[in-house]
Amino acid sequence: MSQKQVLIFDMYETLVINTNDLWIPTFNTIVDGLGLDISGKTLWDLWKPIEVTFRQERYGPGYPFKSYRKAWTECFEKVFSAIPDVKKGASEYAAEICVEGWSTRDSYPESKKVLDLLKENGFTIVLLSNADIDSIESLISLHKFNFDFVACSEKIQSYKPEESAYKYVLDNMKISSESCLYIGDSQYDDVFGSRRVGIDSAWVNRYNNSLDEDLPKPQYILKSLEDLIQILMK
Repeated sequence: MSQKQVLIFDMYETLVINTNDLWIPTFNTIVDGLGLDISGKTLWDLWKPIEVTFRQERYGPGYPFKSYRKAWTECFEKVFSAIPDVKKGASEYAAEICVEGWSTRDSYPESKKVLDLLKENGFTIVLLSNADIDSIESLISLHKFNFDFVACSEKIQSYKPEESAYKYVLDNMKISSESCLYIGDSQYDDVFGSRRVGIDSAWVNRYNNSLDEDLPKPQYILKSLEDLIQILMK
């Protein structure tokens, strides 16, 4: 049995599916609902670079914390400012449709089975995700995930890979970094972030991506969450 007794999981692209292609139907809904004369894919292509800028800027000194709902509303405001005759309240509507889609993602087939098996074998199961509170609660209820402790960026007012996000879990659970393993799909948010506070990591690399040599390497690389069973329950 592994010496790691606390397993901290990311949510999106670790436990639930959140690939870019899933967003196009959401943006089709937005376009239809607002009666825009563009395709959902076109709206996505206009919006996504602005949203990426938010993700990059949010770690800057003095940048005020924003939930995804607020940040996405502001991103849509910038997009719609260049589109004539957009309905009043369009930005809030579009952001809400995005939140709804994000809150109902399917899980990967093995996710619940692996979480339940690990819990049955004595591991403490924790969630730490960059996400809004209502989205996380929706997904936990939808997929019947059973966590011992749940934290997300909106609750913490901090985004991974900031140290404060990880320290929130360690401090509130009164556990040591050495007892934990973080499991996530992002080498930056999850591997680099957990390393900053001394937590080992397992990188979920479902799509055979290359490691970024400028970032810390994970202790383990997983093709699916089922690999954890072999690693932790030898």
